[in-house]
Amino acid sequence: MFFTILLQSDVILKYKPFHLLVTGGAGYIGTTVIRFALNKGWRVSVLGRAPISASELVQALPWRLGEEIPQGLDIPVDAVIHLAHQWESVEKEEYDINFRGSELLAEWARENKVNRLVYASSISARLGSLNRYGRIKARTETLFNSSSDIVARIGLVYGGPQVALWGTLCHITSKLWILPMVNPKKGVQPIHIDDLAEGLLRLAKITENNFRVIGLGQDQPISFGVFLRMIAKIVHKRSILILPVSLILVLKLITLIRTMPFLPKINPERVLGLAGLTQIPTAAGLKAIDLNLRPLKNGLELLASDRRKLLLKEGRFLIAYCSCNHLITSRSLISYVRAIEASSKPWPLSFAISRLPTQVLMRFIEPIALLSGEEGQDLLLRIHIASMLVDSSPRSYDLYYPYNNVNLWYIYFRFVKVSLFEVLAFPFRLLATVLLWR
Repeated sequence: MFFTILLQSDVILKYKPFHLLVTGGAGYIGTTVIRFALNKGWRVSVLGRAPISASELVQALPWRLGEEIPQGLDIPVDAVIHLAHQWESVEKEEYDINFRGSELLAEWARENKVNRLVYASSISARLGSLNRYGRIKARTETLFNSSSDIVARIGLVYGGPQVALWGTLCHITSKLWILPMVNPKKGVQPIHIDDLAEGLLRLAKITENNFRVIGLGQDQPISFGVFLRMIAKIVHKRSILILPVSLILVLKLITLIRTMPFLPKINPERVLGLAGLTQIPTAAGLKAIDLNLRPLKNGLELLASDRRKLLLKEGRFLIAYCSCNHLITSRSLISYVRAIEASSKPWPLSFAISRLPTQVLMRFIEPIALLSGEEGQDLLLRIHIASMLVDSSPRSYDLYYPYNNVNLWYIYFRFVKVSLFEVLAFPFRLLATVLLWR
């Protein structure tokens, strides 16, 4: 018995979790990759900034593309997933920082005998690509040619937080009724952000590398115009008209839009990338890592349902705040969700107010209108919507205006009580406006 316990203890002491190194960990894809890796019990290190949600769980070292790998990085490293890309680079392509930085990372990985290096490339990677991004990706792919390297050419990523290209597509499909587009019949190969993260992690741990280049995306392309119409219909519950136009006209239109306030800003590099997309076969690679992609319709429907669940939570909290928990009804909640979905920002607030432990706390952090920024104004608008729903309820008169048979002194007492509370709460509201809502 003692020998068995000793043997088990020795096994536990010798056990070391899989150590993954990620570059670009704070980006759109990197955030999800790190979350999935931590859920698997892996040890994660990040070169550069770490996602705020995982900042205490990972080793993050200051680093930028083109710099040497920091000495403080814990080794050995079992695998590297290289996601970092510097979009602002303006150097000549043969001297681009993305190429030189990736070269340094590849050399470090070979010197330190890293088992697997996964480079996140793009389906648009071609030396003759219309955009700089595609050409740089194609050039950088040539660096990863050893048996331990895998190049993952990633399709059009959707889902998750509305940032990067996915955020731009969500924004324009929620704002515009007529969408000018270059070659709307151009095929794209979508992949949900969660499926992509799982695929990259499987590549990081794959034992037999039979693919130097592997495609991660839907094997059967779908036209880009249909993809956008599905986003508009399923996620935003609206229709859009796709207007085919020439590439030159679209680029000029983008330049004009970028000078106007309140309109979505579109990066010309992304438009050129979409205009020059090619398709690659992905079925064999997906089968090799046993990855089944969710159908696009299912992935978009999940996004819509998740959004509505969050809006329902948000509406329940604000209606309870405005009515002191008296007038929360299914009708008022449905009306709240419909009102937000019909607004110019049909998604939940990024600041999750529904997670506050009590509605009373909201009285101390409610933003001051004249001092608050865009997000604070959004919250004030939603409080206004919730208060209108409360006031329009048939029961609101009995609850808030029961003064027919009430002593006048009681009314004065209530007025003084509310006024004192507002005076006491004002300094906290002022501080919260400066820290949270500007």
